[in-house]
Amino acid sequence: MIWTPYGDGTFLSSHRLTSVMRHTGDGVLGRAEGRMVRSRIIADCWVRDQVVIEEWLVRDQAAFARCLGTSARALARSMTDRELQQGVPISFFTPEHDKPSRYKATVQSDDETVHRYLGGMQRLWHDKETAVIRDMYFHGAAFHAPGGDVLYGHGDIDTFALGYLASFPDAVLKVESARVNRDPEQPVRVAVRWSLTGTHCGFGHFGEPTGAPVFVMGMSHANLTKDKVMTEFFVTDEVSIWKQIFAHMESKNGA
Repeated sequence: MIWTPYGDGTFLSSHRLTSVMRHTGDGVLGRAEGRMVRSRIIADCWVRDQVVIEEWLVRDQAAFARCLGTSARALARSMTDRELQQGVPISFFTPEHDKPSRYKATVQSDDETVHRYLGGMQRLWHDKETAVIRDMYFHGAAFHAPGGDVLYGHGDIDTFALGYLASFPDAVLKVESARVNRDPEQPVRVAVRWSLTGTHCGFGHFGEPTGAPVFVMGMSHANLTKDKVMTEFFVTDEVSIWKQIFAHMESKNGA
């Protein structure tokens, strides 16, 4: 957990957990086969008097898909088809679905480590400068990616980033909030809630371009030593991304 207390008695916690369960009921994940599934989650919670009053959560549903023996794309397709058959809107989150927040998000940019890390994020995900990976990460850094993948080192991280950037070459990064915790004998821990807004107009991680407008809500936890990332947990919901792509394709087909 990476957290920030406030003078009014509230606090914001950014906590990372792994959800483990058995798929025993038919539902949004399809027909139950009794498989064990797991997924990483990062949630930012604004808390007052021990009660969560607002929450922002990202779940790695691509990891669910892999545990079920399928892919994020295939799971998103089956979810989309089910919603179309039921005559309900294809569900995914975009800023238009958001509700006004009473919490005023903050970015601790006055902290030098946070400033450097966010600068690296800006160069990588907004300016598309993949060369910054060697400046941001230790050469053997562990990068926990969507789908439950664990990548190691500059080469793996570069390949992953290029897959996203190639799919959304016009992506715009927005940092929503960022905080840092420093404790004795521990790495510096940074939590960031961010988003990418762009168009699925290139060949990359998300296949053949469709022209779909895409919103990616993401959360990252990074452990840094000497201002370089040793470990990063990068969480997005690739099933939601695929559903946005399929919704766009359906709207074109129905036009």
